[in-house]
Amino acid sequence: MAPTFYLITLAVMFGTPILIFGMKYYSDIQKARAHALADDALTKLQGDLSEIKARLVAIEKILKAVE
Repeated sequence: MAPTFYLITLAVMFGTPILIFGMKYYSDIQKARAHALADDALTKLQGDLSEIKARLVAIEKILKAVE
C-alpha cells in the first residue's frame, strides 16, 4: 500500500469524528447566540410595553381631570 494512500485513509478516519464534533459545537454556539438575541429582544419589548403602559396611565389621568 502506498504511504500517501495510507495517510489519507487515516486522516479521513480520524478527521471525520473531529469534524462531526466540531460541527456540533458550532451549532450549539449558534443556538446560544440566537437565544441571547431573542432574550435581548424580549427584554427590549417588555421595556417598550411598560413605557406605553405608563403613558396610557398618564393620558387616563389627564382625561379624568378634564371630565
